[in-house]
Parts: sequence; structure tokens; C-alpha cells
Amino acid sequence: HIYAVLYTSPGRLTAGNLTGTASHLALSFQVTCAGGDIHRALVAATKVRAALTGVRLSTTSGLVAESTDPGAIREDTGVTPSRWYVPILFDVFNVTA
Repeated sequence: HIYAVLYTSPGRLTAGNLTGTASHLALSFQVTCAGGDIHRALVAATKVRAALTGVRLSTTSGLVAESTDPGAIREDTGVTPSRWYVPILFDVFNVTA
């Protein structure tokens, strides 16, 4: 199985606002994509990127973009059987129509 978990505003105490000036960073979020093996985790990451990258949350704000390269896929050995995962960071920018 593949799955993804959304973490809103990772590392921040408050969420951002989706109104403001053009190209202003509004908020960040993380989606951790996982699967029982490397292939499944990468499929989850591909689907999440396709679903979110370039999406506008409204006509006047909220352009979603991948923030940074998440690096190598990781293995979570704290569960049995182990799971593979990729934490993908996204930014949401205020944009004008």
C-alpha cells in the first residue's frame, strides 16, 4: 500500500495567511509519502507531487510549489515490517491573478 500524511505548518507555532502581496510566502507544509517498499514510497511521492505542484488554492492566492529537494528515500525501522518514506516540503505563495 501507499499513503501520504499532511503536516501543516511544520516547525511553526502558527499557520500562515493566504492573503497579501504577490509572491509572498504564505505558509509551508510537509507531506510524508510512504510505502512498504522503496517502489511504493516513490509512487506515493510521484502522485503527491502531481496532485499539488502548481495548484492554486484560489484565483488570487495560494500557489503551491515544492520547497526543496527532500533528499534520499529513508527507511523507518521503528515499525515492523519497516516502511520507506520521503518527506516532501511545499510552500504556498500569495499570487495575483
